[in-house]
Amino acid sequence: YILNHDTGTYHPTAQLLMESVVAKRLNTLIKRNDLFDENANAAYCSAVAELPYELTPKQIEAVTTCLDNSVSCITGGAGTGKTTVLRTALKAYHQLGF
Repeated sequence: YILNHDTGTYHPTAQLLMESVVAKRLNTLIKRNDLFDENANAAYCSAVAELPYELTPKQIEAVTTCLDNSVSCITGGAGTGKTTVLRTALKAYHQLGF
């Protein structure tokens, strides 16, 4: 473990290393944006066409934000459509070859 003398806390070495790797990867990915191009738009349109219902404006914004950025976080209360947004984004990513 690694002891932080300033705070008196310690961190198990393996977890600290894993967290550091994930943090570095997220910092790299978060700088990649403006990814929504005509291919992403076509994938979005295809994914939305498969839905049995229409997305709300906020859900549309969430899905397109996911496709525009390398890192996204979907949050919201119960029944706001988080699962719908995630499924739609994943369908679009599948269309893009991911």
